[in-house]
Amino acid sequence: MTTLVKIAFVIAVLAGLNWLAQTRPGLAGWVAAAPLVSLLSMSLLLLDGSDDQKITSFMTSVMFGQIPNVVFLAAFVLLLTRGFSVALALGVGALIWIASTALADKFGLLSR
Repeated sequence: MTTLVKIAFVIAVLAGLNWLAQTRPGLAGWVAAAPLVSLLSMSLLLLDGSDDQKITSFMTSVMFGQIPNVVFLAAFVLLLTRGFSVALALGVGALIWIASTALADKFGLLSR
C-alpha cells in the first residue's frame, strides 16, 4: 500500500471524527478514545507484511502508552474543572505526558 493512500485513509478517518465532534462531541470523544489509531496502524502493518513479533511489539507499546495518556487526560480535565484555561491545562498535561513517557523509557517500556 503506498504511503499516499495510507495518508489519505487516515486523513479521511480524522476528518470524519472531526465532523462528528462538531455534531455530537460526546460520541466523538468516545470514538476518539477507542483504539482507532492503533487498529489503523496495526492494519497497515499487516497489509505491509509485518510479522507477528513486530505487531506484538507495537501493540504492547500501545498498551503501555495508555498510562501516560490517562495521566495527561486526568490532569487536563482536573485543571479545566478548577478554572484553568485550556491552553494552560494543555501545556501542563503535555509536560506531564512527556515526563510520564520519559519515565516509561527509563523502565524500558519503549524499547520493546
